[in-house]
Amino acid sequence: MRNLRRALPPAEQSAAAQAITARLSSQDLFQQAATIAAYLPFDGEVDTRSLIAAAIDAGKTVCLPVLVNDGKNMKFAVYTPGQRLVTNDYGIEEPAPEDRLYVAADQLELVLTPLVAFDHSLNRIGMGAGYYDRCFSFLRQRKNNTKPCLIGLAHDFQRITAIAAREWDVPLSGVATEISFYTSSAAASRK
Repeated sequence: MRNLRRALPPAEQSAAAQAITARLSSQDLFQQAATIAAYLPFDGEVDTRSLIAAAIDAGKTVCLPVLVNDGKNMKFAVYTPGQRLVTNDYGIEEPAPEDRLYVAADQLELVLTPLVAFDHSLNRIGMGAGYYDRCFSFLRQRKNNTKPCLIGLAHDFQRITAIAAREWDVPLSGVATEISFYTSSAAASRK
C-alpha cells in the first residue's frame, strides 16, 4: 500500500489533496474546531498543506506532531507559517525545539491523521511505530469522549475490507478521501 501511495504521480497527489481539502473543510467538525492537529506529508501521505492554510486562514490554532523523549513519544506543538522546522529521525519535518509551544492531546478538537490503510470500521494501519495509538490511548477508556475527533486522510484505494484491530489500537471517527467522507456505525457507537 505504501508503494502504491508513493507511486502516485504528483498531479494525482495534488488533485486528491485539493479534493480532500474541499470535502473536509466543508464539514462541521472542521468548521467548528478551534484547535486542529495536522501533519506534514511524508512517504506519499495525503498532502495537508492546503488544509493547514485553510485552518490558519479561518483563525484556527494548528498543531503538528513532534517526537519527544528521544523519539519514544509524540506530542503536538503549535505551528505558525514561516516557523523554523527541523527533520526528525524519520525524515519528517516538525517545529524546531526552541519554538515549541505544546498543546495537550486531550485539548485538541480535531486531529488529521495519516495512515497506510483503513477499513469499514475505521480501524487504521499506520507506519508501525504506534505513536498515534499511544498518544490518544485515553480515548479507549472514555466511552463518551468525543474530543479530539480523529479523522484519517487517505486516497480511496487505501480502503480495505478488514483490519484485525488490537486492544491498543485507537480507531478513527472518520476518513476523508478524494471520493468520500467515510463514517461507520462502529465509530458512532464509540461516542
